[in-house]
Amino acid sequence: MKEGADFALKNDLLWFGETSCSENLNNVAEIFEGLLESVHTTQTDLVKQGLKLLADIKDGEEERTMTYNRCCY
Repeated sequence: MKEGADFALKNDLLWFGETSCSENLNNVAEIFEGLLESVHTTQTDLVKQGLKLLADIKDGEEERTMTYNRCCY
């Protein structure tokens, strides 16, 4: 486990340790919530810095940039 933690630290990655959903080992729910919080914080920071559009987070960049060449969808 220390190798994983060291690798994550060196590469600026999140590390929550080992877990198992089937055995609910190491509080799977807390790890999931931690991941969601990290994604939310990162996305919010990108919007605040002007590096990402809020519309892209809400609807997805693909939807914003999609062009329709047919009359009906």
